[in-house]
Amino acid sequence: MCQVFGVSRSGYYNWVQHEPSDRKQSDERLKLEIKVAHIRTRKHMEPGGSRRSWQRMASSLVVTDWHVFVRS
Repeated sequence: MCQVFGVSRSGYYNWVQHEPSDRKQSDERLKLEIKVAHIRTRKHMEPGGSRRSWQRMASSLVVTDWHVFVRS
């Protein structure tokens, strides 16, 4: 299979075993935070609906031109 894709076997195994980048880890944490907020909102069905949920979630995020961070 490595020959078909034109990569060395050692290169493939290095790629398979590499650690995810900081950006990838941050994106995964953010994705989890968004899912948790969505589930929490659906569970309680607060008055104000999605607008209040969005405001709560937005208040815990820091957004720059290129990145989104969760405030801790």
